[in-house]
Amino acid sequence: MFDKMSLLISAAWRTLLNELKSVFIISKKHAIIKCINILFKMDKVLLDRLRKDFPEIRFRSGVKFLFRPPRTVVLGADEAHSELLLLHEVGHALCGHRTFTTDVRRLKMEREAWTKAKSLCAKYGIVYDDEVVEHELDSYREWLDKKSRCPRCGLTRFQTPDGQYHCPRCES
Repeated sequence: MFDKMSLLISAAWRTLLNELKSVFIISKKHAIIKCINILFKMDKVLLDRLRKDFPEIRFRSGVKFLFRPPRTVVLGADEAHSELLLLHEVGHALCGHRTFTTDVRRLKMEREAWTKAKSLCAKYGIVYDDEVVEHELDSYREWLDKKSRCPRCGLTRFQTPDGQYHCPRCES
């Protein structure tokens, strides 16, 4: 009896895994995480624990995961790594992130929030996926690279502490 049950569960697991991979076009690793989230509803459990552990943080639903200073974390749509994204946004709140004047400071704040998320992952038993983190940080690096390019000559501009960009070639 036990062997038949194991085979049925295994077959159901593979079917769910393949469905997730095809619907969401995600890697096998992320599909497995998604399956675990679905089967055990860990997102709700984690959210309940975070609300208890950090009553000063407000949690709201939204389209995508983000942090609204000074203490609101917006929960995005369910993704394969939504728990990791959630802990990253909580990391912003716990690091006291408010505003930034330079884009390099924003990138530094993102790195700090991911570092905090790593310690939170250990505390809450969540898998910290370096690939996901680097992908998220790469999106900021790419944004910063595009933003810092001079629209006239393409040279990389520098940003002053007031947040303004200046091109050494086009400006005197």
